[in-house]
Amino acid sequence: MKKVAAYLLMGTLIVTSMGNTMISQAAKSGIKLNAVTKSAIVGKTIILKATVTKKKSEKVGKVKWTVSRKGYVAIKTSNKGKTAKVTLKKKGMVVVSARVKVGKKNFSSKCKIKIGAKSNSTNEPTITQTPEVAETQNPQATVAPTPDSTVIPSVTVTPTVEGTKVPTVETTKQPTQSQAPDITQSPQVTQAPQTNDTNAVVLEKDDFEYSESEGGVEITKCIYKGDAIKIKVPDKLDGKKVIGIGKNAFLDCKDLVGIVLPQEISKIGNSAFAGCAALNMIVLPEKITEIEASTFSGCTALTKVVIPAGVKRIGTAAFSECSSLSEITLPEGIVNLESSVFSKCIALKSVTIPKEIQYISSGLFENCEALECVILPDGIVKIDNSAFAECKALKKIVMPDSLEEIGQEAFSGAGLECVDLPQKVKVIGESAFGGCEQLTTVLLKEQVTEIGETAFAFCSALQEICLPDSVKMLGNGVFTGCKALKSAKLSEQLTVIPNACFWECTSLDNVVIPENVAKIEAWAFSGCLNLKHLKAAEGIKEIEELAFFDCSKEMTIEAPQGSYIAEYAVQAGINIMTK
Repeated sequence: MKKVAAYLLMGTLIVTSMGNTMISQAAKSGIKLNAVTKSAIVGKTIILKATVTKKKSEKVGKVKWTVSRKGYVAIKTSNKGKTAKVTLKKKGMVVVSARVKVGKKNFSSKCKIKIGAKSNSTNEPTITQTPEVAETQNPQATVAPTPDSTVIPSVTVTPTVEGTKVPTVETTKQPTQSQAPDITQSPQVTQAPQTNDTNAVVLEKDDFEYSESEGGVEITKCIYKGDAIKIKVPDKLDGKKVIGIGKNAFLDCKDLVGIVLPQEISKIGNSAFAGCAALNMIVLPEKITEIEASTFSGCTALTKVVIPAGVKRIGTAAFSECSSLSEITLPEGIVNLESSVFSKCIALKSVTIPKEIQYISSGLFENCEALECVILPDGIVKIDNSAFAECKALKKIVMPDSLEEIGQEAFSGAGLECVDLPQKVKVIGESAFGGCEQLTTVLLKEQVTEIGETAFAFCSALQEICLPDSVKMLGNGVFTGCKALKSAKLSEQLTVIPNACFWECTSLDNVVIPENVAKIEAWAFSGCLNLKHLKAAEGIKEIEELAFFDCSKEMTIEAPQGSYIAEYAVQAGINIMTK
């Protein structure tokens, strides 16, 4: 018998065949898509084409398309339904299926689509100024020629990483002078003396645009025309202390390798150094208490940042796409790490979270491919959406006893091998561990009450699951595609076995339905090719269509004589054992 995947999610009928295997034993009839898997970002469009084959005498119905998760894609069809234009609308993982009736049989084929977050259309960083929302496009800075003798020989310029994009972030109305300094035009300039400790060229007041601020001046734009790649901002301009760096001040200075800042600086604005692709190290002044949104976004050569002990907050995407950043020490005084601070820091290997942090924010370490070790302090109560998504090298994480909630896609696609949830965890969000293909063991405690839709879907190495009796609700497709799952103990408080709960759990061989279960929804056990024995009580009053579609022909349902499920088994042609 061929392998079948079929289910109904969120009221939408999904009839699929893993790997485009047809739902039938007919050799010449069926449907096949032009792709089994696809990956693209939000906003893109994918074209899927269905090829239908049939016997001469068979009639063919119209091809119908369905999707496993509402709101993630939009589908428009043409060519009598055989061609689908799939527009990606929301980040996540979905299954798009095409189904058709050929003769008297239904056939289907599916494509699993991984939808990534939307990227900027250009390489220029976009500015953030919370909480106002607006989007701005930043002018490009021209690339400087090879530095002359003013450059210290020991300085190595780290090349710009091609194709690096700074994630979209928000801002208020942009100043018109946000253009990065032009460091390609090199008139004859008398250079300032170099400091002994940094060997950096000390800039002068004519190299900046600045405005007065309480207690001193704030640099709003660097207009330096020289060719030095390592510079020092003077302590004073016009006799007044430099106390701030404004938003976009050094935006997109692609050839800036090093910068020394005055110690009196207490504020650095949004995207101040964003897109400085050659900047490889920076020491922040001790008076800094906040690192604003996107401050260093896209600094692809940045390997080290020294963060002052007084910093309390690091803003949204502050270090996102710093692809060379391999280590960072976070001061213990930090109380707020905002969303996506370290997203796409693909070289980052280990992080210790400060003890004052209570929430691991959304996307905090998303796509940190090399992240191997994260130490979470006790006191954290929630790991938010996509916090560790696609952290492929993260094999293990110790979750603190204080943890209560795990958000949507928190660890989706991560390299986790074992999950041991703390006692206080009550809610496991949608797709929280979906696609963790190395996950073999999940340990749930008695406080868990809710497990969201597709929470463990496509965990292809998971072999056993034991749901504590505290669990009252399972989301649709919660164990979909767990092909190695052999044993599943269900909670006694469950009243419904949801849509596609065990869809394509091809190793599952024995299930006991709890006594309180009154309903088994569509496709709940479909494609369980090895399911030999299912024990059920007389409390079941409803079994939806195709709940046991394409299960093993050897399957036997054990149920009380005269019960609803016993009668169902007889009508469905399933082996029955009454008691």
